[in-house]
Amino acid sequence: MKAFRRIIDLRSDTVTIMSASMHQALLNAEVGNDVYGDDPTVNSLQDRVAKMMGKERGLFTTSGTMSNLISILTHCNRGDSAIIGANSHIYVYEQGNISSIAGIMPVPVEEKADGTLDLNALTSKILPPDQHFTKTTLITFENTHTVLFGKALPFGYDKKVREYALNHNIKTHLDGSRLLNAYYYHKERNPNIKVNDITEGYDSICMCFTKGLKCPIGSMLVGTDEFISKAHRWRKALGGGFRQIGYIAAAAMQSLDEAEATFTHDHRLARAFHNEIVKAGIKCEPLETNFVAFWPDTNLSIPDYVARLKEKGVLAGGMVNGCIRIVCHAGISEEDVEVTVSAIKSLQKLN
Repeated sequence: MKAFRRIIDLRSDTVTIMSASMHQALLNAEVGNDVYGDDPTVNSLQDRVAKMMGKERGLFTTSGTMSNLISILTHCNRGDSAIIGANSHIYVYEQGNISSIAGIMPVPVEEKADGTLDLNALTSKILPPDQHFTKTTLITFENTHTVLFGKALPFGYDKKVREYALNHNIKTHLDGSRLLNAYYYHKERNPNIKVNDITEGYDSICMCFTKGLKCPIGSMLVGTDEFISKAHRWRKALGGGFRQIGYIAAAAMQSLDEAEATFTHDHRLARAFHNEIVKAGIKCEPLETNFVAFWPDTNLSIPDYVARLKEKGVLAGGMVNGCIRIVCHAGISEEDVEVTVSAIKSLQKLN
């Protein structure tokens, strides 16, 4: 009989499970009917996250995809256009819902290597007020950037975004599904910063509880009181109304209490993994948060390489640009990093 071998799942930080304290918080939650506004726990969570990001109100939704779509529906009218990163999650990985559901024309713009959009280059994408053109009403951003290896937008970029948006009378939305990864990246360099120091420049922001924070469901969308009132109606129209969602909100609340320890752990293991891969002479993307991207020295195709890793008990992701992506999260340990590094070294120069 073969001995059981634990699978090390590094495909994403969405493969985590709730901590024991999150389970306990769920069991002890005070709940009500959220459609009536009567769930005290989700109300508290919405207030907490809105305050954390420097906004007036929050709205709990099922996912980052729903939060992003609701934000677009709220900021824009059908037939408007929105400037969007060409490699962003909204443009690439959300099934084109900005067009198919919201009726918005996306205007894709290539991001710079650090995940930012060149604000000076955007002006030519904002269409003039002529009857022949759509009205450009929104620019979206992403922090951290999924396709660009978990890059955190530079500190202070949101202030530049705010100034640009005000000068051009345009709204802004931040897809901050992994916002806290960006926050703790910057906090390591400036211990005195708060979350709102990287969010205040945007009109609306969403943050996921399923990416790194160990929840099975949930995202928070924040903005002004007027924005959230409109967003609330769109959530209902999209079938996103909840009843006793306080059970999940309680777990999410606890996950925020554990966030510093969680993301410190994730980033520490990512650094350890990155350092060992670099020592082995393997080309790696510079590390910022919890995504480690490397280009294996092998003649194997990316699908075959991923399959070989799986045979060794490691699940990883292959990217279209030919790299392998490893995502560190709360469910892995120092030993898992060592096993994974060993597996990768064994595949070097393999034909």
